[in-house]
Amino acid sequence: MRIRFRSTMLVAVALCLVTTGCAWGTERFGRTNPGANPFESTISTANVATLTASLRTDPAITFGFPPVVLVRGNRFYVSRFGGAEMFTADPSSSCAGSPLTCAPLATAVGAPDPVQIIGDTLFGNDRAFPAALESCAGGPPACAPSWTENPFAGPMSSDGTLAFDQMHFQRHYVHTGTHIQPEYLVGYDAAGQKNCTGSPKHCDPVFAILVTPVGRQWSAGTAVTHDRVYVRDLYSSVQGYDASGAVVWQSTGSYTTGFERSIIVDGDRIIVTAQFGAESESRLMVFDATGVQGCSGSQPVLCHPIWMSEPLDEFDTQPAVAGNRVFVGSRNLLLGFDLTATCADPASACAPVWQADFGTALTAAPTIANGIVFAGSEDGVRAFDAAGGAGCTGVPAACTPLWSAQSGETVASPVIANGHAFVSSADGTVTVYQLPI
Repeated sequence: MRIRFRSTMLVAVALCLVTTGCAWGTERFGRTNPGANPFESTISTANVATLTASLRTDPAITFGFPPVVLVRGNRFYVSRFGGAEMFTADPSSSCAGSPLTCAPLATAVGAPDPVQIIGDTLFGNDRAFPAALESCAGGPPACAPSWTENPFAGPMSSDGTLAFDQMHFQRHYVHTGTHIQPEYLVGYDAAGQKNCTGSPKHCDPVFAILVTPVGRQWSAGTAVTHDRVYVRDLYSSVQGYDASGAVVWQSTGSYTTGFERSIIVDGDRIIVTAQFGAESESRLMVFDATGVQGCSGSQPVLCHPIWMSEPLDEFDTQPAVAGNRVFVGSRNLLLGFDLTATCADPASACAPVWQADFGTALTAAPTIANGIVFAGSEDGVRAFDAAGGAGCTGVPAACTPLWSAQSGETVASPVIANGHAFVSSADGTVTVYQLPI
């Protein structure tokens, strides 16, 4: 059974045009969480083995968690204790020593988590900054917020025309609430123009959608498309909300989930990792976002999985998808699945067609770029041919790395953009790898 696929390239191209240098604007590249950069063409399977560390940031306090990295042109932003700091991806006067270690060019003060870049704005925590931090005063520059978000008390009426349109990436989405309070998905005007007052500027939401009532644990993932927001309830299912706040799509059954598991929306497919029914181990699952295959009813349509993988290990990662291949970490294995495989009946779940044994636990979701799948583990990062060609043998393909950088540190999902690989480590450093000049 072939799962239908509608390309998201037009939306991705629009996003690329609005942002600078096809920015890696969120932790998982885009707000549909693909974990794949479709615009990278410099690093390839033919030259990835020549990636070499060109510079690194100085260490920072991160309490053992690799910092988040976002990329915009030749600048990259790192979550640091006390603020988000901006560095150059190319050696400059801010770098010295051997190995070349770089100090920050500028700081977004009080923004420890650079969660996304939208256009010319960097969002950190509950505040917005100009992405061009070097334009701020000081030496090195230190930026105060351009505007901050007012706390949301809820509820409020929502104007659907403000919520979702073809310029949906001009809205900043956040969660609010706890397991003993209602939770809303709250949207602010990313430009800081609508519903904003005062100096310095404080902004109220332009809309809010109630996503979990009292007594239902907060959501574990969000994905935003041009006309819907999909939210995962921690103990139940995935719901799709339209611009009016109505639930128009919902997965059926009992799919318990874990913390920080993203939803991927890939064309007509919704991809999640979750535990099926009473099972203790997770599976990859695919649902039809159009509400046709495996779906019934209306307002909302109720959808069953139309594709499932074999059970994964209890310690699995978020997935990443490119084309019809989806990759996921399962303890020490990186597994690849074919979404066109004829095993859509959940009773005959799909086996992996691709695998690589790291020999140590994977610690973050894989990243895909230009036919290469990168993944981080407890001792560094490795890169493989995603198609199962170079460095791979057998059926299913068993693959060895085309490139690796064993740092001995736990690392996060590599960010692959503009011919560079950005790898953040638990010691708070970010190492930048690039091809020989």
